[in-house]
Amino acid sequence: NLPHVGIELPKTWVKVREALEGDSREYISLEEYMNICQKHGFTKQEDKLQLSGYLHDLGVCLHFQDDDFLIKTVILKPTWGTDAVYKVLDNPQVIEKLGKFERNDLANIWHEDKYADMRPELLRLMMKFKLSYEIPSRPGTYIAPQLLSVNQPDFNWDESNNLILRYKYDFMPKGILTRFIVEMHSDIEQQTLVWKTGVVLAKYESRAEVIEYYNQREIQVRVAGKRKKELLVVINNELEKIHKSYERLQYQTLVPCNCKSCNDSQNPYFYNRDVLYKFRDNNRYQIQCQDSSDMVDVQRLIDDVLPTSPNLEKSMSEPVTRNQVFISYSHQDQEWLTKLQKHLKPMIRNQKLLVWDDTKIQPGAKWREEIKNALAAAKVAVLLVSPDFLASDFIADNELPPLLDAAEAKGLTIIWIPLSSSGYDETEIEKYQSAHPPNQPLDSLNSAQENKAWVDICKKIKAAILG
Repeated sequence: NLPHVGIELPKTWVKVREALEGDSREYISLEEYMNICQKHGFTKQEDKLQLSGYLHDLGVCLHFQDDDFLIKTVILKPTWGTDAVYKVLDNPQVIEKLGKFERNDLANIWHEDKYADMRPELLRLMMKFKLSYEIPSRPGTYIAPQLLSVNQPDFNWDESNNLILRYKYDFMPKGILTRFIVEMHSDIEQQTLVWKTGVVLAKYESRAEVIEYYNQREIQVRVAGKRKKELLVVINNELEKIHKSYERLQYQTLVPCNCKSCNDSQNPYFYNRDVLYKFRDNNRYQIQCQDSSDMVDVQRLIDDVLPTSPNLEKSMSEPVTRNQVFISYSHQDQEWLTKLQKHLKPMIRNQKLLVWDDTKIQPGAKWREEIKNALAAAKVAVLLVSPDFLASDFIADNELPPLLDAAEAKGLTIIWIPLSSSGYDETEIEKYQSAHPPNQPLDSLNSAQENKAWVDICKKIKAAILG
């Protein structure tokens, strides 16, 4: 019943597919893929990308066009990617650490030649499939949530005046809560209150407990705090997004009763949300609690826990303050980004330094919007300058202009790091402070000199963010 079944394909498509399936390599670059298409009669780039999207949907190859990092690679052997992922998930050390691993561990896990040059892409693949996330306070450290402890950690909970919501499934697919944990990982309380079947979130001066009861086919949510409805709206929205990704998923959203008997109870009577909406739409303003027999106001039931308007979440967003470091770099310089992250890690721990780079963008997120928000929140911008950085049209068009504008308005400090010799003096970057002498780029230093340079650079970043 899928729409593409039975459709005749142009011969050029079949020839490209045969060429890709006959290639013994695990992956090729986007440029190589484009050349193969060109060789078999394709002339327009959009047609080449349309074909790779079609082959991706069929599972012939993997090409993630919605990811700026992964789009540069066409994976010819999907099982190669799957095997690489399971090398991490099945690794004894990762299992022993309950799913925690560091970027450095991947060099040992993916030590074979066929993985050696693709570790950043494979890590991104794991994040794309919601199989891992980076711990916000510890750059370079990741969690695979399906390997978390099955034991719920100890924590206190204020049971007074909670907002409660339940989701009941006719059939419950595995992985809903795992995906939810990945999506909400930045709000996990202390980054420790998370386990295989549950998580505690802290946001908007409130706390939320979200627990999956798989045998009961149910997810239960309760929220306490000052702005609990706002947090509950965010949780509901995230779960609804996940629900929509499953075709024909049947479930009920259950809303708690607020009659005198049920109010402030941890075990109130629950109404099906859709029934409440039906009552409201039919101008039936009251419904009976089946436990107390009291009549209850339908609109109040809805307003207590559900969004009152589609723009509620947008309207409750907090004002943006400039309090973080924004790192701008070329993906060709990934190894230099990793070095900077490593040297900044002690300051992130001790000074609560907030550092953002585009590896923080979760797969499927609206990346332009995320970059825009991160730029707006930046107090210090660190530019990793190299010939690849200066040659990047994306950086020149999307990242540098807002950074330079903010610097002109005195809302942001720009610090740039010379990775290698480049024509920086032909650009606006020349006007700004270099964190290291440009005539001694980092790639010209020996190991000891480079480490010392990184220490000095990080001190300058710290001074700028605290100044």
